[in-house]
Amino acid sequence: MMAPIANLGASWVSTKGEAMSMDEMMRGGFMKLFNYISGSNAAKSKIDMTSPVLTKIEPGQGPACNSKFTVNFYVPGSGSPAPTEAGVFLSNLPAMEVYVAAYGGYSSNDVAKAKAAEAMEALKAAGEPFDASYWFVAGYDSPYSVIGRHNEVWIPKKQ
Repeated sequence: MMAPIANLGASWVSTKGEAMSMDEMMRGGFMKLFNYISGSNAAKSKIDMTSPVLTKIEPGQGPACNSKFTVNFYVPGSGSPAPTEAGVFLSNLPAMEVYVAAYGGYSSNDVAKAKAAEAMEALKAAGEPFDASYWFVAGYDSPYSVIGRHNEVWIPKKQ
């Protein structure tokens, strides 16, 4: 069910925000990053869409609290042009190990939260060390893909 991934260190274009749900954050965050790859950058260049779209989730302290989200698009190679839209920035994720749980269908805040909770329960039952203070959702498909969709939750391994 879960396998460790060794190295997440890579170049990304990112945006951060706080919201009640991942769905709410994705509406604006995804479009900001899509604008970047569509030419809203210093070089005014178009950049191919890549996958996954990776969202880091830092859960709020309670059910009626905002969570912190960082939405990321992978940008291949080095020397990516600087973003021109406010709130969009280039970043590198640190190398880390994560446990991965894959699932199909369309992802949403409720589905991703349930899959992350299932993964954390399985890790707890197996005695595996993990960090529950944040986790990731990785989406690999275009919104227009209907069948064979692939999503993942990534739970950081506690060091």
